[in-house]
Amino acid sequence: MTQPEHEPLAAAVASQIEAVVAAAEQAANEFRQQVESSAYEQATRTREAAEADARRMRQEAATWAAEYLADSKRIIDEFTAERVTKISSLTDELIQEAESLQRRFNETQNVRRQIYDLISALGAAAEAIALEAQISAPELPAGLENEPQAASAEPPPVADSGD
Repeated sequence: MTQPEHEPLAAAVASQIEAVVAAAEQAANEFRQQVESSAYEQATRTREAAEADARRMRQEAATWAAEYLADSKRIIDEFTAERVTKISSLTDELIQEAESLQRRFNETQNVRRQIYDLISALGAAAEAIALEAQISAPELPAGLENEPQAASAEPPPVADSGD
């Protein structure tokens, strides 16, 4: 093989090498595009799954918060109802005690009025007695003039008034 024969062979080998390199580059570009496309699709699926998980977590959190809020409201309502019932009961007791005090006050007023009436009657009786004492000696019924000791020893019989 001479040099001139080597040239077509070298050119053919070089051409084949270039074709192999070009095919390898094309395959590498296709593989790179495929990997990029696959990575992009995988990233998209991962992002969509993460967004779906985030939506689900937000929904679960909102549901949990709503349940917690409802339970808290129920507890507060029960506590409030219990306190209102207790306050109402205490208010009723206070009203009953106030009414009892009012009745006792009215009874006291009646007793006070009766005492004042009694004092007034006693005063009138005392005035009447004082007026009688200023009159000259009262006339005693006949038969008692000679027996002063017997009259003072036994009081005269009291007439029964039916009380």
